[in-house]
Amino acid sequence: MLNFIYLKQIKIIGKTGFLVFITILVLNSCSTKTLESKNALEGYWKVIWETLPESYPGMEGMIFKTDGSMNFTGDSVTITINGFRNCIFNEDTLTNTTQWKISNDTLYLVNDDGEYGMSYIITSMRSSSIDLKLMDDIFLHLTK
Repeated sequence: MLNFIYLKQIKIIGKTGFLVFITILVLNSCSTKTLESKNALEGYWKVIWETLPESYPGMEGMIFKTDGSMNFTGDSVTITINGFRNCIFNEDTLTNTTQWKISNDTLYLVNDDGEYGMSYIITSMRSSSIDLKLMDDIFLHLTK
């Protein structure tokens, strides 16, 4: 009887130890992915912004695509979006530098007060191209 209790305790400890090991492994892989993603974004990227005309009924004559750039250096990113007449995004060229963070599949722009601002879902990430989605109908295509 004593041997049976002892074996049962080893099985419980074994399962618990295994669960702790798996938890640590999963958390480590998530943080490693985030670090690798952050390093992968570093540098200058050409960007195409586009949206679906169907999302803006009654806006015929507007242009639903523009270009610009993002330059990731350390914890800051400088974003330039080129505007022009009839551009759905803006008629003026805008440049802004802000902080950024990445977590799992999301790139966050961080406001001056440290709060997360805009969030972009990373839909694809390769060494020379990245695809992002803002809300449901704005798509960004980054290329090195």
